Amino acid sequence: MGFDYEVSYKGGVHNTVADAISRKPEVEKGVLMAVSCVSTYILSRIVESWKTDVKLRKITEKLQKGPSSHSKYVWDGRLLKRKGRLVVGQEPELRRKLLQFFHEGAVRGHSGAAATIKRMSGVLAEACALVSNCTEIGIVWLTFGGLPTAPPADGIKVLFVGFCHRKSEAMVNLETWIEHLLDVEKQMRLAGDVAGTKKAVSEILHICFDVNDWKFLMEQIVNLSKKRGQLKQVVTAMVQQAMQYIDETPDLETRIELIKTLNSVSAGKIYVEIERARLIKKLAEIKEEQGLIAEAADLMQEVAVETFSTMAKTEKIAFILEQVRLCLDCQDYVRAQILSRKISPRVFDVDTSEEEKKPKEGDNVVEEPPADIPSLMELQCVYYKLMIRYYSHNNDYLEICRCYMAMYKIHSIRESPSHWMPVLRKVCWYLILAPHGPMQSSLLNSTSKKKTLSLIPKFRLLLKQLVTMEVIQWTSLWSCYKDEFEKEERMVGGSLGEKAAEDLRRRIIEHNILVVSRYYSRITLKRLAELLCLTVQEGEKQLSEMVVSKALVAKIDRPAGIVCFQVEKDSSEILDSWAVRLEKLVYIVEESCRQIHKETMVHKALL
Repeated sequence: MGFDYEVSYKGGVHNTVADAISRKPEVEKGVLMAVSCVSTYILSRIVESWKTDVKLRKITEKLQKGPSSHSKYVWDGRLLKRKGRLVVGQEPELRRKLLQFFHEGAVRGHSGAAATIKRMSGVLAEACALVSNCTEIGIVWLTFGGLPTAPPADGIKVLFVGFCHRKSEAMVNLETWIEHLLDVEKQMRLAGDVAGTKKAVSEILHICFDVNDWKFLMEQIVNLSKKRGQLKQVVTAMVQQAMQYIDETPDLETRIELIKTLNSVSAGKIYVEIERARLIKKLAEIKEEQGLIAEAADLMQEVAVETFSTMAKTEKIAFILEQVRLCLDCQDYVRAQILSRKISPRVFDVDTSEEEKKPKEGDNVVEEPPADIPSLMELQCVYYKLMIRYYSHNNDYLEICRCYMAMYKIHSIRESPSHWMPVLRKVCWYLILAPHGPMQSSLLNSTSKKKTLSLIPKFRLLLKQLVTMEVIQWTSLWSCYKDEFEKEERMVGGSLGEKAAEDLRRRIIEHNILVVSRYYSRITLKRLAELLCLTVQEGEKQLSEMVVSKALVAKIDRPAGIVCFQVEKDSSEILDSWAVRLEKLVYIVEESCRQIHKETMVHKALL
């Protein structure tokens, strides 16, 4: 019997035997090759533990008969494994020795419970008990797999784990700890290991926080951020971790100092722009609590969050609204208007039925907003309330009415009559107070046709009177609605006020003048004053104001005391109107002749 084969080399860690054969010199006789296996004392103890454990003994016997007879355990011909790990029997002494070995020897130091159970799963309680009783304090260095086949290049450690058991000892050896950690951080940073550098920096901050050395913590934050070639991911993680310590500061002065330190670290860095915005917002809140509203407003205006592509939309809107609110509190209405224009009302019109679009490859991933950020619907209410405050300063009744009308359409307000009814009342009042114009007339007609207005009969009647082209008696109207007007409360506080009452009287007079101009082409000032329930001087003044505002076209002949509402036309308009009337006359004559001719033909046929 002979063999015809060709030996070829294939690289790989699983082809070591083939590699050895391929490099073996040719011999005339066959050579017996064997793969040796080292058997240690601990390994022998583990194999013996299977025999004393009834469950593992049955599983071993079953797997020896058929390798695929069990779904969880695997028999490789010599060892029993599960999920690629060696199985240990329920022998307390053996388990304790293995834990002690992994805790003290295999990892070249005293690691924590998390690092210990990485090598021996299912013993969390025993590992925690062992670590808690350990009196050693040290820095642990781990390599891939715990016992690597070859040392890492240049002796660089690839993973760092720190564990401190006693704060008192850490306080004594703080500088020593930090020096070791800074050495680790340097090695990780120069090697470009993001995970290792993050872990080292995290441990530095955590130790400083545990010992309550806030000044040293801030110094380390500044020093770590200025390291040569510091990784962006590390700076981001460091700032985020330090932000969690802000609420744990012992006093207000330390809190402000920590926030300012983090602000200086994150200044000018795009990858931590969101964190910087949140820090400035926290600092502005502190300034506002101290009564320094102007300083808080200046701080908030330093950040332009509308350019942040990774910030959530709700967080952007909430930040801009906070800027607007602080400007209004400072009575800086010009900046408040400029900032409010950064938010378009269309941004609140979101179709919830549409599924969220999945981000495409290469797009920026938008971060989730913090838990304290309100929903989009709540932010919409806040936006319109702030705009009402701004327009109230200018007494722009029409814009205030539009804000309340937008609030009336919000789903959360429409759900309950106790919410939408006060808003609808405000819509009616400010719509009446708004000066006459095309938009005001359009809103007045559309609002008067709302079905929900039937639940407020007084306001429905009031709008109906204004829509109807009839003269309204001011005295009777005021006696009917005076109590309603005085009890009305703004959503931003206070009653409608004396100025609003005077404006309401002026709007009723304007309505009456418009009614008169529709039914009269000429009228005396005395008769006009009687219809308006005013004196001749007051009636002339109100009429003049409407003519100046171009709400009405009229001419007053003061010597004769006559008002002419007829508009003077130029020659071209007169000729055009004459031509239209002449065309209409010719059409009527032709139609009459046709009808006469038709009747004549009918009578002739009958004869």
